Amino acid sequence: MREIVTENLVVNLFLLFDTKLVQRPDIPAFQRISQMSVPTLIISGERDHPDARANADRAAATIPRARKVVIPGAAHLVNVDQPEEFNRVVLAFLSNLSKR
Repeated sequence: MREIVTENLVVNLFLLFDTKLVQRPDIPAFQRISQMSVPTLIISGERDHPDARANADRAAATIPRARKVVIPGAAHLVNVDQPEEFNRVVLAFLSNLSKR
């Protein structure tokens, strides 16, 4: 997550300030997600923007051992729109990991 946030910050800095003070990583995180080796939960909101849902689909198809869950009635901020369902899904995912 830190790399993704950093890369997004870097992109925004380039767009907003056209600065040479910040260097982009050699290979963006999204191009390396197939290298992830841990179980990954991808949560998507049913009412999220189609591009965001497509990103979730791509990540789920690319990350080994990924599990994607679509939360009904939620938009982009799933944890805000449907906090109880979000918590249930995350806790179930973590609970299953601890049983391995």
